[in-house]
Amino acid sequence: MPGHFGIEADLRAFSEDERGQLREAITLHRELRSWHHCGRTLRLSDHGSATIAYLVISERGDEALVSVAQIETPDHALPSPLRLRGLDDHARYRVALLAPKGRVQGSNMKHAPTLTRGETVVASGLALRVAGLPLPPLRAGEIALYGLTREDDAA
Repeated sequence: MPGHFGIEADLRAFSEDERGQLREAITLHRELRSWHHCGRTLRLSDHGSATIAYLVISERGDEALVSVAQIETPDHALPSPLRLRGLDDHARYRVALLAPKGRVQGSNMKHAPTLTRGETVVASGLALRVAGLPLPPLRAGEIALYGLTREDDAA
C-alpha cells in the first residue's frame, strides 16, 4: 500500500473473484489514505530478504498499519512474530488482520493464533514490541496487512 495505488494489469482478464478482491483493496486504500501517506514509516527488517515488513503510524499516533510482503518462498512454514517498534509502550492498541480476507489463516494448525484467524485483539505497545505480532503463513507474492487503532485517550 505504499506510494500510489497503480494497477498495472489488464482488468479485462480478471475473473469475477479477482475483481472482487481488487474492489476490496481499493476500498481499503481509500479508507487509509487520509493518514497513511503522511504518517511516519518504519522499516521492520526482522525477517530477512525474503520478507519486507513496515509500519506506518499516523501523525496523531492513533492509527497504524503493518504491511508484510512475502517476496520469496519462506524458509519456514510458520513465520516468527514481527516485533513492532515505534508504538507507545504504554498505549493499548486494537489489532485486526485486514488482509488477506476470505481464507482462514493457519487453518491447518490445531491452535492458530487469534489474529491469524481473523479475530481482533487488544495489546499494549510494549507487548507488540517485545512479543511481536503473529504473522499468517504467506506464500511468495502474498501480503498481510494489519490495522492498529489506539484505544486510550492519550493520543
